[in-house]
Amino acid sequence: MKSNRKGGWQVDAKASDSRSLTCVSVCILAIVGFVTEQSASARERLSFNQDIRPILAAHCFHCHGPDEAESGLRLDQQDGVQDAFGEAKLADNLAWQRIHSKDPDEKMPPPAPGNELKQEELQLLEKWIEQGAEYQAHWSFVQPQRPRVSIAASGLKIRNPIDVFVSQKLVAKKMKSQPDASREQLIRRLSLDLIGLPPTPEEVDAFVEDLGQDAYERVVDRLLGSKHFGERLAVPWLDAARYADTNGFSIDDHRDMWLWREWVINALNQNMPYDQFLTEQLAGDLLPNATDQQRLATGFLRNSMNTHEGGTLPEEYRVIYIADKINTVSTVFMGLTMRCAQCHSHKYDPITQKDYYRFFAFFDTAHEPGSGAANGNTAPVLRMDGVLTGQEEYKADVHARIATLRRYQLHPPELIQPRMTWEHNLQGENPKEIAEALATPVAARTDSQWKQINQEFGKTTPLMDRHVSTINREIKVLEKDLEAKQASVMVMKEKGPR
Repeated sequence: MKSNRKGGWQVDAKASDSRSLTCVSVCILAIVGFVTEQSASARERLSFNQDIRPILAAHCFHCHGPDEAESGLRLDQQDGVQDAFGEAKLADNLAWQRIHSKDPDEKMPPPAPGNELKQEELQLLEKWIEQGAEYQAHWSFVQPQRPRVSIAASGLKIRNPIDVFVSQKLVAKKMKSQPDASREQLIRRLSLDLIGLPPTPEEVDAFVEDLGQDAYERVVDRLLGSKHFGERLAVPWLDAARYADTNGFSIDDHRDMWLWREWVINALNQNMPYDQFLTEQLAGDLLPNATDQQRLATGFLRNSMNTHEGGTLPEEYRVIYIADKINTVSTVFMGLTMRCAQCHSHKYDPITQKDYYRFFAFFDTAHEPGSGAANGNTAPVLRMDGVLTGQEEYKADVHARIATLRRYQLHPPELIQPRMTWEHNLQGENPKEIAEALATPVAARTDSQWKQINQEFGKTTPLMDRHVSTINREIKVLEKDLEAKQASVMVMKEKGPR
């Protein structure tokens, strides 16, 4: 998909290759109560997924679900639901008869403390049966349909489709809309929403004084064209993809994944079509004549935690890394959690253990060692020559990162309070240099004095030395990148069936 930023999303379909998934769906937010031509009737009809499936999951799946299918009946599948509830006449409906049976051997669900259907649940089941007991597939596997918005006569201001949704909820709750935001408030909201930064005083003044009819649209266009737009939009994606420039296990060594982060930001700023954005991150290395940028995109799949601890069983951790990829891909692209199916068929979502390991096979053909590299990137690695050549902004970022690390090395936040306590309780004589450093007011101490103090404090806790050595390793990696005018990133590479 791609956004034209005026007409919404358009499909730009392209065939993808091997590791690309055949059943990938986008996780979308469901906004309740849309005023659409569909929703008027939908409000009168019950939704199987929203109203009925939770009842069956709570009371029926234990005996008639993926783990147990007593009498061959599974109520987590369409055929089973239709067999049990398909008759619209309550008097002839098999499930309804069993629900209201007086015979404890026939009554469903079986009589047990806490397992009785509540009155509101019975009412929902009754209404749903009378409406035809319509079954719905899991929402993640249903292609979303764009509804046509109808402008409802609500008496409220309707200036765009979003106002329709808001006004419908206001009317339902018998609430009034707030007065229009001031222009100062409006540009602040816009700026924070689109680029994550407040507007400058000059930008606020310019917008307040601009009385043109398209003043708002021009501010939106300016913010969408800002490089910070991609940075702001990338934040939730980086979080979902578990992006980090450290390995994450107990030996939390440095690694470089920032080139992939920059790829995401640039893709968003360039308005890359969604299917391309998805395909290149999942299988960019498998595309015909893959470019370095397409291979770089597969860093998405290398954000897993990584370890090189002594005693690590490489094959065990290789499988752990694949499981992490499955969990991330299913959550990010499908809005589902597949983790449960690693050990058993999913109890609530239509995913079997067999499905899980079919999914597993997509990533099992990749080359990725289970034991990671120390203080750097684990193969396969893409080296980008000249990335820092002429890229003053990138070089400035690296220098700024090194400066931040040096400050963090002198004043580790988690050790500041223990160090203050140690200094306060310090007794006895100290070496001359330490005594002079401690006698110097805190605000006037030099970096050299702080290093001396940290070395002395480090004798009382191993955390200080560990912290200093870890930061030193990261600084050396960054300085090496600057010297080589090269940066690297972990990527995917196909190995073939195992």
